[in-house]
Amino acid sequence: MPSIQVAYSHAEGFPSAILAPRGGAADDRARRAVISADGKPRADLALWFDAQGCHVETRVFDARFEQPYRHADIWRGDCIQLGLDPALERASGGLGKSVVLLGFTCVDGRPYAHAWKWGDGRPTGAADIPFEFSHGPGGQVYRVCLPWSMIPPLSADRGESLGLSLSVNGRDAGQPRYDTWGGGIIGGQDASRFGVVIFDRHGLGIGAEVVNREPADSYDTTDTLRLDALVPVIDPRAEAVELSIRIAGREVVPRHRQPVRPGENRLAIALPVELLADGANEVSVVVVAQPGGAILLSRSRRVVSEPAGASAA
Repeated sequence: MPSIQVAYSHAEGFPSAILAPRGGAADDRARRAVISADGKPRADLALWFDAQGCHVETRVFDARFEQPYRHADIWRGDCIQLGLDPALERASGGLGKSVVLLGFTCVDGRPYAHAWKWGDGRPTGAADIPFEFSHGPGGQVYRVCLPWSMIPPLSADRGESLGLSLSVNGRDAGQPRYDTWGGGIIGGQDASRFGVVIFDRHGLGIGAEVVNREPADSYDTTDTLRLDALVPVIDPRAEAVELSIRIAGREVVPRHRQPVRPGENRLAIALPVELLADGANEVSVVVVAQPGGAILLSRSRRVVSEPAGASAA
């Protein structure tokens, strides 16, 4: 009988999953995702949320700022671009229906926001989005408030996570430069490469989400379903998580305990598809925080298994 493998890894700087606490700005560096290039920090990122919306703060560590472009072309100059996937569709090979694509910069001394894509199909162009821009010797700071009405179905009290991609655009020796967190908007649009923001709605300092590492519509019995349980931690009191997996209600991974620490914790799950029945299967993943036993994640995915050779995936 094939077995399910769970491999653990840890990273500093939250390279693909970050926690968004409720409340004010996250000045603590331990809560910020770091975007590095050539071994040096290029920018960092923090998120939090309140009744008004989801707040995104990006600090860019580049004293030079140049933005000679206007409107839809601002991506060619110094700016930040945000890709938002509020339904966490994680569409492969494209952006998906619900994805919002925005840009923020300073034009003629005034903050300017641009929308290239809305999730609800509204007209694109200059966007009325509250944000602050500042520029000084140490670089630029972008503080953006994304109203909940802009990213349905999320709200101040609803929704566990948000897909996010950030690109810091600029020029280096006259050549375009793009430093990214999450990927999927530069060099080919692909929402399955977005990072994940997890809303810490209960103030636990720990969260969890599960993503499909190699998305496909269906699998055959020679395939392996690869899932990543992402567990960002900002509270050192969080000691461990317990991972459980069920297939069609049958427990196949019973309470796998994994110690965690501040930063991004990843449990890479390799599930042989031959464990699934032919046709549609419900694969459920539950992650529980310890101590305390709080349920961080309870997520079910529909996975289609086909006989070997019948799947085009």
